[in-house]
Formats: sequence, C-alpha cells, structure tokens
Amino acid sequence: MKRVLFSLICSFVFWGISAQNHQGKIVLKNGTELVGKIISIDSSKNVVISIAGVESEIKMSDVAKIEDVNNDSPFNNNVGVSSEFAKMCELAEGSGLERAFSEHLTLVYGTLDCFLNEKNSFRVNLEFPALRIEGGSFEQYIKGRESGWRDEFNQETEAALNAFISKWNQKVKGIRAKKNNADMTMNLFITELDLGSTAAAIWGMRTIDGGASMSGFLELVDNNSDVVLSIVRIDDIKGLGNNGFAIYKEGNRLKKVFEKLAIKMAEDIK
Repeated sequence: MKRVLFSLICSFVFWGISAQNHQGKIVLKNGTELVGKIISIDSSKNVVISIAGVESEIKMSDVAKIEDVNNDSPFNNNVGVSSEFAKMCELAEGSGLERAFSEHLTLVYGTLDCFLNEKNSFRVNLEFPALRIEGGSFEQYIKGRESGWRDEFNQETEAALNAFISKWNQKVKGIRAKKNNADMTMNLFITELDLGSTAAAIWGMRTIDGGASMSGFLELVDNNSDVVLSIVRIDDIKGLGNNGFAIYKEGNRLKKVFEKLAIKMAEDIK
C-alpha cells in the first residue's frame, strides 16, 4: 500500500480486532495466501486464522496484507494492514531495543538523533491498523454511533493531525513538519484510541479529566533510501479534557491528544 498523506485521511485502513465469522485472506511476505475464518488480530503481535477447522497463529511481522473476502461485509474494499505497518512491526520486534525516554514514549528501533536536525523535514502519514477504539473494534464501535459519525470522525482526525503539525513546529527545535515535498515521512500508526468523556471533562477537577488517549507507533523513514531511521512506541498518551473549565467536544479532545504527542516528543527527544 502506498503511503497516504494526511489530505487523504478518508482512505485509512480499518479492521476490527475481533473479526470472528469473517472470511479473510492473509497474504504473507513470501507470497503465500491463506484463506479462512479470521479469529482475531493483534496489530502488534499476531493474527489467528481458522482453515478447515484448524486454527493457526501467524506473526504480524510475516504478514504483508490482510483482506476480507465476504462480499456482504461492511469491511469490503476498505480493509487491510499496510506493508509499511507490517515492516515496522518486524523491525521493532527484531531490534531488542527498549529505551524509555519519556513517561509514554519508548524508542524501540534506531535513534532519536534524526529528529534533532533542523535542516530536515517530514510529511505525515496517518493510519489506524487494526484499530481498537474504547476497548473494541472500530467497526463494532461505530454501530453504536449516529449516522454520519464516521465522516465526522475522519474530518476531526484531519483537524487533529493539522494540530499535531502546528504544535510540532511550534515546540520541536529540530526537524520540521510539512504538508508535502519533505525529505522524510513520519508514519503515525494508531492502534488504540479512547475519545474521552464529555461528562468527565465538564465535572472533572483536573485538566486531563475526560481527555482522549491513544497508543501506537511513530516511525520516521528517509524518503530517498526508504530506510527506517527511528521507531517510537506510544503507550497510552493522554491529552487535555477539562482545561480552565472549558468544555471540549470530542473533536477538540482528539486535537489535544495529538498536540500532547508533539509536546512530549519536543520535551524529551535529546
């Protein structure tokens, strides 16, 4: 799958982590194709598939793509795990590096030095591989939301990404974030998301009460060589919810957690 700029936000890849009863096809990096019932997907570890009643566990690092083959499936034509994410998982798993440089950020591959060169720049690619939202799959979550919420979510995520770029350039004294024509690509892979609570934002006493939170990976890739320079694991980073008694809507809470990611990187990449 080609890298997707933030302006193509509506083309994000979604797959329910609890995909029971969906016929799926797993394409391995060696070209092998496996067709069967997808039992479960853990975006950072493995996928379990049942073929003729026999369950097999496959490492995500061996997977090139996962497709849904149910013609009547709501996932149809908008499903998969990108090759960039699969490659990132393989590199992170094989590196053996675990350098926690912040409360919520851990360097798992490469170096942080590449973020410090102010002569370099990056564009942003945002994906939600095997997204879990508020404890369940994205597609299961969306069933409980009003009609049109998915389009609203895409718009709010685009606004949140713009907020991330703005805050990054404001706070980070190093590599610049750009919308295009950059030296590098920053892949943001968000695998876990909680949109927070309006009630907690209204009645909470702390600024983080009701705030959105997310987990996943941040990856920096050289566009000329396609070499991965750095992979940072994001562990349950949380944005503002109640800030000076201001009531944040869901979209605003989403902006705040993306801004928090930029701020934490600015504070701790040294």
